[in-house]
Amino acid sequence: MTAVADPPTAETDELPADWRDLVENAPCGYLTVALDGTILRANRTFLAWTGYASDELVGARRLADLLGLAGRLFLETRLEPMLRLQGEVRGVALEIACRGGARLPVMVNAVQVPGRDGAPDLRRFTLMDMTERQAYEEALRAARRQAETALREKGELLAMIGHDIHNGLNALGGYVQLMERGTLTGQQARYLGIMRQALDTLTALTGTVMAAAEAEAGAVVLEPRRFALRPWADAQLAALAPRAAEKGLALRLEIADTVPEEVEADPLRLGQIVANLLANAVKFTEAGEVVLSVAAERPSARRLRLDMAVRDTGIGIDPERLEGITGAFVQGGPDIRRRFGGSGMGLAIGCRLLELMDSRLEIESAPGRGSVFRFSLDLPAP
Repeated sequence: MTAVADPPTAETDELPADWRDLVENAPCGYLTVALDGTILRANRTFLAWTGYASDELVGARRLADLLGLAGRLFLETRLEPMLRLQGEVRGVALEIACRGGARLPVMVNAVQVPGRDGAPDLRRFTLMDMTERQAYEEALRAARRQAETALREKGELLAMIGHDIHNGLNALGGYVQLMERGTLTGQQARYLGIMRQALDTLTALTGTVMAAAEAEAGAVVLEPRRFALRPWADAQLAALAPRAAEKGLALRLEIADTVPEEVEADPLRLGQIVANLLANAVKFTEAGEVVLSVAAERPSARRLRLDMAVRDTGIGIDPERLEGITGAFVQGGPDIRRRFGGSGMGLAIGCRLLELMDSRLEIESAPGRGSVFRFSLDLPAP
C-alpha cells in the first residue's frame, strides 16, 4: 500500500517531493509570502508568466513591489486587513508587474496560515492568469457596443421612415375627409368607408412603429410637468368611447379620494401607456366593462405614489403566456392576431416607457376571467 504524503504545513513550509512537483507545474501561480510581505517561494508557473528568475524574487522582493500604486493601496488597506480578520480572501483582481514592464491581470485567492503556536506565520497566494478572460470580456463589450449602435441606428431609420409615411397618410386622410363631405353614391360611400378604415389602421400602426423606434433609438425623453389628472383620465377614456360603444362595453373611471387634483409627470408618455392598455382591454373584451382606476398614497411628505390599473372582463391570458406577453410582437395566443388583429407591440412600448419612469407593469389574468394591468409611479408630492 503506497503512503500518501501529508500536505505541506506552515511550520517549516517544506514541500514533500510529490507535492513540490504538483505545485511547481500547476496551471496557476503560487506564492508563499511572509507576514512582512517578503516573497519566500514562487512556483515555476509564476516565474514563467512574469519572466523573473527565482533569485530575483525569493528573499529579494516584497509582493507589494510587483503591484502598481492602486494594487499596493488595495493590498495594504483592504486585502491584508481582511486576511487578518477572516483568514482568507477570494476573487481579488490585481495586476502583476512583469520583468519587461508588461502588466499581467490575475485573480487572486489568499489564505493566512498559522504556525506551531496558532499565530499567523505566513500567507499563500494562488494566482490565475486572466489575460484571455479579459480579452474575451472586452470582445463581448465591443460586440455589445456594436449591437447597441446598430439598434440605435435602426431605430433612428425606422423613426424617420415612419414620420414620412405618417405625413403621407395624414394628407390622404385629409382628402378622404373632403370627399366624405361631398355627395356620394352608395357604392362610392362604401369604397370611401373602406379607404377610411384602411387609413385609420395604417395611421395607428405607423404611430406604434414610430413609438417603438423612438424607444429603441433611446430618443425618448421624459418631460414631467404638473397637469390635472381627472381631465387627463377622462380624455384617455373618451378616445376609446366610440369603439367601446360599438361593442356595447361600459367605460368607467375610478379615482380614489386620496388622489390629488394635480400630479407631476409626463402626461404624453403616461398617456401612451394608458392608451395602449385601454385599447387592448377594449379590443379583447366582448362584453362587460373596461375600468381605469387611479389611487394614491404618500410614503413621505415629499413623495406621492400613484397607482394606476386597467381592468377588463375580456378573454384573459393563459398562465404560460403571461411571462412573455410584454415582448415585442407577442400576443396571447396563436389565434389572437387572426381574431383581433394588431401588431403586438403596444405592451412592449408601454413597458419600455415604464422602465424610463423606474416602474414596471404587473399583470393578473386568467382565461375567460378578464385581466388587470397595473403599475405604480413614484412622483413628487404636490
